[in-house]
Amino acid sequence: MASEQVPPVVDAAGGATPPERLTGEGAHFDWYQCTIRDDLEHVLDVFCQAWGLTVHDGTPRYSYTNGYDLKGDDGVAVYVLHGGNGGGVHCWASGHRAEPFATLVREQWPDDHHVTRMDSAIDFQDDGDADAMWTRLYDQCLDLAAWRTRKDGERVERARPIQTRHYGDYVEKVRGRTLYMGSPKADALVRLYEKGKQLRGQAVKPDLTAPLDWCRLEVQVRPKKAARARAAYVSADEVWGMAVWTRDLLEAVEGVKVKHEPLDIWRETNDERALMWLAHQYGPTLDRLAAANGGDWSKVFDLVAAALDNRPKPEPLRLTPRGSNHGG
Repeated sequence: MASEQVPPVVDAAGGATPPERLTGEGAHFDWYQCTIRDDLEHVLDVFCQAWGLTVHDGTPRYSYTNGYDLKGDDGVAVYVLHGGNGGGVHCWASGHRAEPFATLVREQWPDDHHVTRMDSAIDFQDDGDADAMWTRLYDQCLDLAAWRTRKDGERVERARPIQTRHYGDYVEKVRGRTLYMGSPKADALVRLYEKGKQLRGQAVKPDLTAPLDWCRLEVQVRPKKAARARAAYVSADEVWGMAVWTRDLLEAVEGVKVKHEPLDIWRETNDERALMWLAHQYGPTLDRLAAANGGDWSKVFDLVAAALDNRPKPEPLRLTPRGSNHGG
C-alpha cells in the first residue's frame, strides 16, 4: 500500500506529554465543543480565573462574528466564538485540556450548555513493541467492520460493512498509520492512529520522547440539535454507546460494556422540526400577542387554539371522471 499524507489528527491544544495511563484503562475526552447560554464576559472570566489564562483576539468562524483565544503559558487553551449564529458563547478545548474543560463547563453550566462535538479517546501501549499494539487494535477494528455478532451469539458477515479508510505510512511504518471507520458524514466516526509516532513527526514542536508503541483509539460524535442537551451529561465511556457498532468496538478492545443510546431517538421528529420552524417564522407575532396580553402565554395559547378551530376547512378534491370532455 502506498504511503499517503495523514489527515490532521494533531492535538490542536498541544498535549505532547503522554497521559499517565497507556494501557487502555478507560476513556477520556480528547475534544469537547459546546455552546453556552451565558454572558460572554462571565464565560471568559470563568475560564481565565480557573486556569490563569489571558484573552487574545482570535479568528471568527462558523458564522460567528468574533473570536477569542484564551492563552496560557503553553499556547491556546480554549477557543471562544461569539456574536451572530443564533447567540450564545461557542467554545472548545482539545487534547489534554479537553477533560478539565468538560468538567469545568459541566460544573458551571450543567443545564445551560449544548454539546456540538465530543471525542472520547482510549490510549494503549504494549511494553515497547512499536507494532504489536497497532496490529492487535487494527485487526480488531477491521474484523468488526466486516462482521457483527447477533443476539444469539452467532457471528455473521455484515450486509453493509462499515466503511474504512487508510492513511499514513503502511510501508516503512515509520511516520505513523491512521485507520478511519465510518462515513465522514456520519454522526459517529472512529479513528485509530499511532499517537506516539504522530507526536514525534509533527512539524511544530515534535515530541521525540513520545513512546513509539503509543496507539490511540477514539470516537468522534457530533450530536444533532435534539441530542446536544442530552450529550452534556454523557460520560467519556458512554460516548461509545451512541452507535451500536462503536459500542461493540469498545467491548471488543476494552471488554467494557456501555448502554446503547441510539442516535436516532435523539433526532428531532418531523413534528418537532415543524414546531421549531413555526417558532422561527411566527415567533415575533406570538411575542406581540403575549405582550398585548400582559405576558400571559396561556391567553396566547387560547387565541391560537381558537384560530385553529375557526380555520377554513379545505374543500374536497373534485376529480373529473375519466373520459369526460374537457372542451367547451
